[in-house]
Amino acid sequence: EGGYVELTKWAEENGAEGVANIKISGEKKGEGRRTFARRDIAKGQDILSIPAELTISVDPDQPDLTYSGAPWNVRLACRLLREMKNSDASEWAPYIKILPKVVEAPTTTFEWDDIASIEDEGAKERIYNQNLMASQAFDRVPSEAHSASSREEFEWALSIANSRTFRIDSGIRMLVPIVDMANHRGSEATVSALDPYPGPERCNMDWRVDEKGRFVLFAKENIPKDTELTLTYGPKNNDDFFAFYGFVPKANSLDSVSIFPALMDMLQWHRATSASPALPPITYVKALTTSQQYLQETGAGGLRLYAHGGIDQAMYKALEVVEESAAKSSGGTIRQRIRGVIRRRASELLQEYSTTILEDLSKIIVDDIQRSKENLQESPESPNLKALIQLKVAMRTYKGDKRWWDPRVEEDAKPPLGAGSDLKPLLVGVEDGLGGLRASQRLILEYQISKKLVLWHFLLTP
Repeated sequence: EGGYVELTKWAEENGAEGVANIKISGEKKGEGRRTFARRDIAKGQDILSIPAELTISVDPDQPDLTYSGAPWNVRLACRLLREMKNSDASEWAPYIKILPKVVEAPTTTFEWDDIASIEDEGAKERIYNQNLMASQAFDRVPSEAHSASSREEFEWALSIANSRTFRIDSGIRMLVPIVDMANHRGSEATVSALDPYPGPERCNMDWRVDEKGRFVLFAKENIPKDTELTLTYGPKNNDDFFAFYGFVPKANSLDSVSIFPALMDMLQWHRATSASPALPPITYVKALTTSQQYLQETGAGGLRLYAHGGIDQAMYKALEVVEESAAKSSGGTIRQRIRGVIRRRASELLQEYSTTILEDLSKIIVDDIQRSKENLQESPESPNLKALIQLKVAMRTYKGDKRWWDPRVEEDAKPPLGAGSDLKPLLVGVEDGLGGLRASQRLILEYQISKKLVLWHFLLTP
C-alpha cells in the first residue's frame, strides 16, 4: 500500500487532478489491483486528469533509439526500460515501482505444453508469432535503446506495453499512471440473444484527451461511493484479451470467430459441401471477384462470425453471389440460404473441438467449487452454473435444422435443468475425483468457451 501512497503523492505534486476521487486497492490473489470511487461521483463529472508530462509515450512520427520500422510496442518497451534503469533518478520511479512484476498471460507465462493444448489454431499461432517477434526484436535493438537490459527484462517491458497502453487519435501510444489500474468492462451491454452470462458488462468510466493534452477520466453514469471504477480497454475481441491480458471477458459483444482462413478456402469448401446442384466454376469466380472488389473499396477484411450474429460483409458478398445462383434451382430466400451455409460451417467448427461447451463449463464449475471449498452437494449460484443451465434449456428447446447441430450435445442436454441439491446430474463429462485446474488450463477453457458461445449463438438464434 505504501507504493500507492507514493504514487498518488507523486501524481498530485506533478499536476494530476482528482486523485482524491480514487481509492486503489491492494493486490488480491486472482483479482489484481483495482480502483474504487472514494466518494459519490455524478454522471459527466471529471474523475481524474493526468498531464501529458506524466505519461510514458512514443510518437510514431518521431525517431528513436531502436531500429527503422520497429513496432510501437518495441519502442515503448525500450523507453520504459531506459527509465527503469535510471532507478530512483527517473521521473517515473514511483509509477515503475508499482507495475506488476509479471503479466500473467499466454504470451508471457505459458509453457510450450500449455500453448500446444490450445485447440484454436489462430490463437496458438498468435502466441507463437508474438514470442518470435519479441525474440527477434531483442536481437535487433541496440543495447543503448534499452540500457543494456536482459532478454527477460525486455520481454517484461513488452508485456507491459501490450497490456497497459492507451492509443490516442494521433497514433501516439502511452502508459498512463493510475488510469491503467482500472479493470476492464465492455463499452456496451452484451447483445447476444443467448446471453448465458447476464449481468453488468458496461464500464462506468470513459476517457478523452483535452485541449491541453491531459488524459481525462470522466463518469459515464452516476457512480456511488465504494463502487469499482472500470473502463473499456478498447474494441477488442477475446483473442487479444486472452493472449496479451490473461483474462477472458464473460460477455463481450465484440468477440468473433474466424470461420475460414481466406475467401478461396470458403468458396472451395462451399463447392465441396453444398447439397445444392453443382454450380458452374464461373459462379465462384464471380463471387471471388465481387468480394475482392468490396475489400478494395472499403478496406474492410476478415472472414469472421460475430457475437451479435453478424458476419463480415466480404464473406456475405461472396455467398450472396453463390446463393443467388443456387436459389434458382433450390428455392429459399438469399438470407436464409446464407445463414444455412454459416450454420453448417459453425456446426463443423464445433465438432472439431475435442470437447463440447457443456463439458468445458462443467470442468469450470467443478474448479469453482473446489476453489471455494464447497462440494457437489452444495449448489452455488455461480454465473458458470447459470450459463450451463441456460445453454441446456436452449439446446433442448432448439427448433432449428438438426443438420447444423453438434450431435455430441444431444445426450448432454438431457439431465435435469433445475439447480437442486445435487449438481452431478447437471454436469457433463466430469469424472469423480477430478482435480482442480491450473491457471493456464482454466484460462484456455474460458477462452474456448467464449469461441464456442459465438458459434452456438448463431445456431440457437433464428
